[in-house]
Amino acid sequence: MGRRTDTAEKSRYSCKQAMAHRLETKSVDQPDRDSPGAEYTRRQTTLYDAVAGRVGYEGFLTDQQPSKYRDTASTSQVPLPPEEILFRRKGAPVRFAEDDVYEADRHLQPHQRLPDSDLLKTIHAYVADYYDRTSKAHGNVDVRSLDETALLAFGILLEEASGHALGSTGDLAFVESVEANVSDEPSRPP
Repeated sequence: MGRRTDTAEKSRYSCKQAMAHRLETKSVDQPDRDSPGAEYTRRQTTLYDAVAGRVGYEGFLTDQQPSKYRDTASTSQVPLPPEEILFRRKGAPVRFAEDDVYEADRHLQPHQRLPDSDLLKTIHAYVADYYDRTSKAHGNVDVRSLDETALLAFGILLEEASGHALGSTGDLAFVESVEANVSDEPSRPP
C-alpha cells in the first residue's frame, strides 16, 4: 500500500490542483425568475456550461471584451476545458495518471484509434457556436443532441471521408516534385 501511495502522490496533477478553485462558488448574479425585484440568486456552473465554452477561471464568461488597446492578453475570457470543470467539483475523484479516464484510449488496439483531438475540438466548437446562434433565435433546438458518442462518431466519419477523398498521396498535393523543378529549368549553354 505504501508503494501505491508514493506512486499516486507523484502522479497527481499538481499544477491543476494548485490552481483549483471551487467553480461552484464562482457564479454570476442572475435575477430570480420568481420575483422580478432586487433579489438575486447564484447560478451554479454545470458540465454543460463548460462544454458550451461558457465557463472560465473567474466563473461564467461575460460578453465584455478587453480593450483593443491592451498589449497583454486577458485570461479571464478564456473558457476552461470540461475535464477541468469536472475534476474541480467538490467531491470529485482525485486524478491519477495511471487510471485517468481521459487517457483510457491507451488501452485500445492499433486499429481502434480515436479521431484527432484537435479535429474533435474544432467540430465541437463549430456545433456549439451553431447551437448558440440558433437557440437564441428559435429556442427549440436540442442542445444536448451531440453527446460524446455522436462527436466521436462524427470525427471518425470526417477522418475516413477526408482520407478517402485525399487518397494515399493527398498530403502531397501542394508539394513540388524535385524532378519537375529540374525539367522546368532552362538549359544553360556550357
